[in-house]
Amino acid sequence: RPVPGAGGGACRRHRTRPLPRLRLRPAFCASAHRRYGNQQDDGPIVNATLNYTPHSRLNFILNARRRFIAGALGGAAMDTSLDFNTRITLTQRGALVLSAALANSARVSGETLTTITGSGNFEYKLSRHVMASIGFTHTEHTTTSGIGNFIVNEAQVNFRLAW
Repeated sequence: RPVPGAGGGACRRHRTRPLPRLRLRPAFCASAHRRYGNQQDDGPIVNATLNYTPHSRLNFILNARRRFIAGALGGAAMDTSLDFNTRITLTQRGALVLSAALANSARVSGETLTTITGSGNFEYKLSRHVMASIGFTHTEHTTTSGIGNFIVNEAQVNFRLAW
């Protein structure tokens, strides 16, 4: 039998708590745009977001996008990206933000560009209007064009003033 006041599915014998309720806030958007010059469809734009907050101190966001892009210099491309973000509130003023992203751009000319990014930031509110953060980002670019593959590592220290 359930324990009164224990949230529904707790077991009287083991006094365990049930799993937290799944709080998902899904969002999905799809649209197609038209180029006005020659009245041709440039393709669909699809964006899907999944936001999960199992606890007030923990937040996960998964975002997926796919769209057609017409560029003057690079030509037309079909871009696909997948982002995953986690925010962990450590103290009332401090938070850890972890991110990972995968982006793929397939050009009509046959070239592809794949980017993989991972980052971690620690944010600390110094006052109501001032925030400081320190972080590190690692990015790997892989391409089939002549520019070659390369890796970028960044370390940053930021201060933000807001009113």
